[in-house]
Amino acid sequence: MQAKQVGMTLTELGEKVPDVMFYAFIKLPEGKMSTRKGNVVFMDDLLEEAKEQAASVVRELRSDLSDDEIDLIAEAVGVSAVRFNIVKVSPEKGFTFRWEEALSFEGESAPFIMYSHTRACSIATKVGRDANFESTGEIPDAMHELLRVMANYVDKLQQSITENKPHLFALYMLELATAYNSFYRDCHVIKDGAVDEFNYAISEKARELLCNGMTGAGIIPLESM
Repeated sequence: MQAKQVGMTLTELGEKVPDVMFYAFIKLPEGKMSTRKGNVVFMDDLLEEAKEQAASVVRELRSDLSDDEIDLIAEAVGVSAVRFNIVKVSPEKGFTFRWEEALSFEGESAPFIMYSHTRACSIATKVGRDANFESTGEIPDAMHELLRVMANYVDKLQQSITENKPHLFALYMLELATAYNSFYRDCHVIKDGAVDEFNYAISEKARELLCNGMTGAGIIPLESM
């Protein structure tokens, strides 16, 4: 019903009506949701709970932040976590929604991808200028893997759209974030106060792809968290 109403509204506005994607039922740890039994979760309540849960996690990890800063991050993390935890699963497969998985900064989650992006943003802020994309240098294993994953960006996005399987691109974003983290660990952009121009160029390209991909996957990009 809601999808039809949105479609009718967009038609009246002269806008394109998107294809509707239906997902299998999402289970709760305490059991399957049931409208007949009243065991349901409304989206507004879920997002509000997500923000509160995210705020608790952020406050524990970043005690140096102000309440306003925590609130801003929690809003983005909470909404992104709910969206991504659903979209990363194939639509025909049901799954059990768990907060500890959705809000994990180290697992297959939106916060994990968001944190990878903020790492790249932190580097860009420290360097304080545009990268030289004409620079060259050695390509160690971690950089090679990141370049390989980055090269698949367009193909994975196109496959996800063509096959109407958003989870394929969501899983790709996890792969990209993982590859960037390994690059961040092994290929230092700033060492002893000097900038490695080649590493910085790769980092900046990865930052761009992470930001664009996050937006496409429903994750809110933050520059710090």
